[in-house]
Amino acid sequence: MKPITIILSLLVSLGLLAQKELPSVDSFPANIYLDTAHAPFLFGVTSGDPLTDRVIIWTRISPNADLSPLQVRWEMASDSTFKNLVNSGGTETSSSKDFTVKVDADGLKPGTYYYYRFISPDDNYSPIGRAKTAPAEGATHFRIASMSCSSVYSGFFNAYRRIGERNDLDVVVHLGDYIYDFVDKSEQYRVPSPYPKNPNDLATFRERHRYYLADPDLRYARQQQTWIAIWDNHDIEVRKPEIDKQAKQAFFEYLPIREVTLEEPYRIYRKFSFGGLFDLFMLDMDSYVITEGQDRTFMGKAQLQWLKNEVTASTAKWKVIGSQKMIGGWYSKGIPKWLGLPGDGTFWDDSSFDGYHEERDALLQFFADSAINNLVVLSGDMHMTFAMNLSPSPHSRKVYKRRTGKGSIGVEILTGSISRGNFDEAGVPKPAIEVIRKVSMRTNPHHVFTDFIQHGYGILDITPDRIIAEMWYSPILYPTTQEQFGIGLQVRDGANRWDWQLRATPTE
Repeated sequence: MKPITIILSLLVSLGLLAQKELPSVDSFPANIYLDTAHAPFLFGVTSGDPLTDRVIIWTRISPNADLSPLQVRWEMASDSTFKNLVNSGGTETSSSKDFTVKVDADGLKPGTYYYYRFISPDDNYSPIGRAKTAPAEGATHFRIASMSCSSVYSGFFNAYRRIGERNDLDVVVHLGDYIYDFVDKSEQYRVPSPYPKNPNDLATFRERHRYYLADPDLRYARQQQTWIAIWDNHDIEVRKPEIDKQAKQAFFEYLPIREVTLEEPYRIYRKFSFGGLFDLFMLDMDSYVITEGQDRTFMGKAQLQWLKNEVTASTAKWKVIGSQKMIGGWYSKGIPKWLGLPGDGTFWDDSSFDGYHEERDALLQFFADSAINNLVVLSGDMHMTFAMNLSPSPHSRKVYKRRTGKGSIGVEILTGSISRGNFDEAGVPKPAIEVIRKVSMRTNPHHVFTDFIQHGYGILDITPDRIIAEMWYSPILYPTTQEQFGIGLQVRDGANRWDWQLRATPTE
């Protein structure tokens, strides 16, 4: 066979392989394509859930004609040329896992970058991924990127590309809505034809995850960084238990998450420790909600008690909570109704902790009574940026002082969305958005910064003496390498309130 014939045959086979792995469509939107250069590993690689001696590594191998089990080899090295292997092995995957591969690669050193790859039965290599383990005791510096709300239909994943390009991150934390179950009617910027149907079973949720991984910017962020992820309401379907179980299975198959217990295979609330510098407590604000009678709870009794026990027992300098939902509160009390703003006259959005404010206030009071120091909350879901001081009674002048932040028991930073729309995508004029922002700031004395327009991600720069939170913003309606610094805030050891701000441009 002539070389040109071999090449054409290979291109055709790769095209057919890629085609059958994605929904049958007439046309794909911009910047949606699989990694055929590394076939049969069309969906890239990633790593996650780092411990001091191990990390989960992930890939998916695409089967050819039949669906028989496949053997996949893997290698972990201290160098990108794989001359210095530190671990290797083989594992089997099959249609029961949708041909995803997850390996808990151990025997590693703390706080160290490693490189990994997978090898197919016919000796083809995956892309090379980069992973980092958690540091040992005595850590003095750590950087987290946090993000949420990444709708592939609402815009471009420019922020994911910027995250992947960074060499100054130790881990990235995704706070939920990693995928979206629907296309927002007001945010149809990257929608394939025909129109996507909402996933409603295991097969369609798997298909949605595969479609997301056809975005090269998301693949790159997963390849270059080590992830810690939790789901939110668009990743799963808690209102329909049978569908919910299948959505959670797909989430666990496609994200590099370590199973916590055999009894609770899809439990995602869990703890990570980073060298005594900080402990990270990841929550599940979707799976345990009870709204009836005195059992009304947002977190569930077991998870709530787990969080209280773990935070009070922590000996780390900082206690960082990763939550899908805002904890600190977004009050609307006193806002004139004629403004037509959302909310019930008390809170702007009662689908978050504000809808269970008694439980939230009791939790914050528990932290206050327990003298918990250096509490920091990372949250998502709102598509906007909020930085606030935490108080069980932010409107009580006896409990909390607006001007100084005295009485705050901790701080919270809610990062803007990766791509999901906010006020301006909803069609609200920018002058009106600024009026709404100012009204919101006046009504919420514990809020120290808000932004209702920008999209991007946040960074926590953690040392024993202080944490600096940074916000980085990117456009979403077109591909770009642009990125701008939004704001930096500082909380000092023992201060428990934001006490310093640096903005890119002066604002009120």
